[in-house]
Amino acid sequence: MKALSVRQPYADLIASGRKTVELRSRATHHRGPLLICSSKTPSEGLHFPENALLGFALCVVDLVGCEPFTLLHGPSSAVPADRLAGRGGFAWVLRNARPVVSFPVRGQVVLWDVPDNKIHLALGAGFLTG
Repeated sequence: MKALSVRQPYADLIASGRKTVELRSRATHHRGPLLICSSKTPSEGLHFPENALLGFALCVVDLVGCEPFTLLHGPSSAVPADRLAGRGGFAWVLRNARPVVSFPVRGQVVLWDVPDNKIHLALGAGFLTG
């Protein structure tokens, strides 16, 4: 399955379903299941819980679209308004966050592959296939 590293607190917001747009500098042609992993380095200047996981797989989402970023995407991105001014790039549209049994990952800047047999739904539903 394709995986994406996201800095905290944004990774937890995606996992909870409160962040449904991920802002990226590049577009992607990928659609379908996407494993969201928390980066080992959190976002600078933003508060996040002390118990937030860094460097772990957190959830699977469905990547359903990728479109040029506009300020209309702002609220769904959970990015503070002062960080959106003059922002370009792309809005990756996410849906249907499902928690997974967390496991440590070594993330990458680009999409990368994680073997499907490492990914288990947190509710005990077994393997995800993709």
